[in-house]
Amino acid sequence: MLGSRSGFIKLAKEKNPAIIGSLYDPQASFSFENFLSTNLNCSLKVVNFVKSSALNSNVLEALCNDISAEHKS
Repeated sequence: MLGSRSGFIKLAKEKNPAIIGSLYDPQASFSFENFLSTNLNCSLKVVNFVKSSALNSNVLEALCNDISAEHKS
């Protein structure tokens, strides 16, 4: 799955030759999982807060319009 001749690393190197493949490091994986989990939980709290009331949704929509954001909600 992570082989340099086939699998993810090969596909990733086709897109960006500067990528370096390495062996599995459980400690790095654990810290990345914590990082990802923390950020996803924070994002989920923000989305739930915005969607919790019509006022919050309208304020977000107005903010997006003010800054000419690609997405409005």
